[in-house]
Amino acid sequence: MIKQLKDIAPSYYIAFFVAACVYFFKYFNLSYWIILPMQVLAGFIIVVLICEYMRIEEYLEIKMVLKKVIKYNG
Repeated sequence: MIKQLKDIAPSYYIAFFVAACVYFFKYFNLSYWIILPMQVLAGFIIVVLICEYMRIEEYLEIKMVLKKVIKYNG
C-alpha cells in the first residue's frame, strides 16, 4: 500500500500545483470563453515543464512514443 502511494504521489503533487496556478485565472476580468483556453494552455505548459524538470518516467515514455509516431507519419 505504501509503495503504491509513493508511485502516484508525484502525479498528485503536479496536479495540485497546476490546479493552484490555474485557479487564479478566474479572477481575470475576461470572458469565460477566453479564460478557459488560457487555463488549458497554461496547465499544459506547466505540466510539461515540471515533467521535463523532474524527469517523470511516464511523461518521458509518452514523449518517446509520440516522437516515434511523428517520425513514422512525417
